[in-house]
Amino acid sequence: MTEIAQTVRPKLFITTGTGGGIGSEVLLGDVVIAGEVRFDCRTQFKNEPWHDAVFSPSKLPAGALAAITPALTQPNASRIPNARATPKIWSSASDAIVTTDFFAFDDSTNFYKLQGLGQACDMGDAMVASALQGIPNLSWHAIRNASDPQIPNPTNSIKQAGDAAAQIYAKYGGLTTAASVISTWAVIHSATH
Repeated sequence: MTEIAQTVRPKLFITTGTGGGIGSEVLLGDVVIAGEVRFDCRTQFKNEPWHDAVFSPSKLPAGALAAITPALTQPNASRIPNARATPKIWSSASDAIVTTDFFAFDDSTNFYKLQGLGQACDMGDAMVASALQGIPNLSWHAIRNASDPQIPNPTNSIKQAGDAAAQIYAKYGGLTTAASVISTWAVIHSATH
């Protein structure tokens, strides 16, 4: 990532895509435009000095949030069960994307201890943020849609919960991605106009 940024010298760099919602308030289809990205490394990188490092993305360009209108996000959201009619855009300074070093997701038992760390879980945004530190004149953002929500786990079986998360992702991932694509467009449009 560092080499790409140094070679291409973009003015704007966005990581985006699907992620797992963290906490019961983040619903399927919601979008997190990170106010921070953080590592939560518990396996292969747990002993690295950056295993819990936190990075702050650039300030959102003026008009970005206003450009994400219900008229743009409702058509796909209306086809997602248990979603909001208009996806919530999580974008405060404390709204975070959590990067793990293994496949983790949130369930009602908090098996992977993600609750309280952020609103979405992925496996790359903090790595990219770390690589982009020190690149001059670069605005960077991390945007994730909740392609699976917090998974109910009444039987305390993380395998069954993982299977449920995978099924939700397979069935609704394309529909949930629409709002993060629109959010990414809004950031690009606002940064360039």
